[in-house]
Amino acid sequence: MRVPEKESIGINITALVIGLLAGFLVTVSFKRLKFSKHQFAYSLLLATFSVYFWLFSVYSNDYEVLVTEFIIGLSYIAIAWLGYIFKRPSALVILSLGFIGHVLYDVLHLTYSARPVAQNWWPEFCGAVDIVIGGYILWLATITQSDD
Repeated sequence: MRVPEKESIGINITALVIGLLAGFLVTVSFKRLKFSKHQFAYSLLLATFSVYFWLFSVYSNDYEVLVTEFIIGLSYIAIAWLGYIFKRPSALVILSLGFIGHVLYDVLHLTYSARPVAQNWWPEFCGAVDIVIGGYILWLATITQSDD
């Protein structure tokens, strides 16, 4: 089943608001569960974002795009791994840049991809989630003492 073609380049406000709320809920939940003290949770979350585009490619039966998405996804997995192995606050800066970089990928992917596999609302939703989480992690980096 193919994903519908791009209709227009406009902002989906509903997806944006839901994404902002989802990002806020993730950050609050991570703080409540004390995941904010361990960057493994943010590393794991960033690493899983690649899987969504892999699944979108499989769902739309576009295995050529899957290869490209797999290669690009490996870069986010590498960033997540670096965020896991480095010490704070450097790890948090790396992770925040990964999340914020993913915002750009979401927007550019749907806007300029000749064969988009994600739904039209995905960039606003995922981008909003990414920017909230990335911003929160960057804020954590500014208030975190070095683990040395």
